Amino acid sequence: MTTDELAGRYGRPMSRARRRLFAAVAAALLALGLGYAAWYALTTGNPAVTWQDIGYRNTRSGVDVTFEVTFSSGAGRSPAATCTVQALNQVRTVVGSRDVKVGPIAPSSPRTVQITAALRTSEPANTGLVKTCALS
Repeated sequence: MTTDELAGRYGRPMSRARRRLFAAVAAALLALGLGYAAWYALTTGNPAVTWQDIGYRNTRSGVDVTFEVTFSSGAGRSPAATCTVQALNQVRTVVGSRDVKVGPIAPSSPRTVQITAALRTSEPANTGLVKTCALS
């Protein structure tokens, strides 16, 4: 097959300038992706506040949820957080929810705080847990 026949069947090969432009665009996209990955890892890799569910207890009007909140050293001198606490029924539907303020805690006090939050529910709950906590 001749070069003209191959070009007619598969198209002309890219010119040198076009290949350089393609390589430059690919390198820029790769650098942008790596930059985003580095930013994401640095901002989410070491959270300033973490939580641990301890347990729950059903009451007449709802549920009491007990949990611990731990502030890392990067959370500041007197950190405070807002935690969303939820009560779920048997099919994992939210039947009660409440935002609970934790702190601010004094710099000399322990970095881990245990909280019990009372939630009113629309029907009996099967469990109570913390959905999320964030510095406030």
